[in-house]
Amino acid sequence: MIQTIQTETKQAVEAMRLGRAEVTEGIRLADSAGSSLRRVVSETKGVVGMINQIASATQEQSTTSEQISRSDEAISTITGESTNGIAEIARSSDRMNQVTKELRILMARFTLDETAATTSEPFAVGGDGYSEPIF
Repeated sequence: MIQTIQTETKQAVEAMRLGRAEVTEGIRLADSAGSSLRRVVSETKGVVGMINQIASATQEQSTTSEQISRSDEAISTITGESTNGIAEIARSSDRMNQVTKELRILMARFTLDETAATTSEPFAVGGDGYSEPIF
């Protein structure tokens, strides 16, 4: 009976030793898993940071694109206004040319005296007493 108790005690001690070894291995594995999870969390935070940077850069690009679009619209508007202004200048120039021609015709109707006729004026007195422009 003592021998049985001794055998059972030895078996119990061996089982405790094996159990302790298994617990120690379990703790080691849990620590390793914890370290791995901390690395995963750390790397995930890094990825989230990169995603935030990409989102920020995308927003900046979007804002810049909107500014470029507004600038393009402003340039287009200014170009249209310039074109309209140039067309108005061309019409005014044509009108001034017409008025100049009309003024020359009107001025040609005035009679010049003899001294004016002999000067280097761009008009000549015709036989009817009216001066006519020399073009």
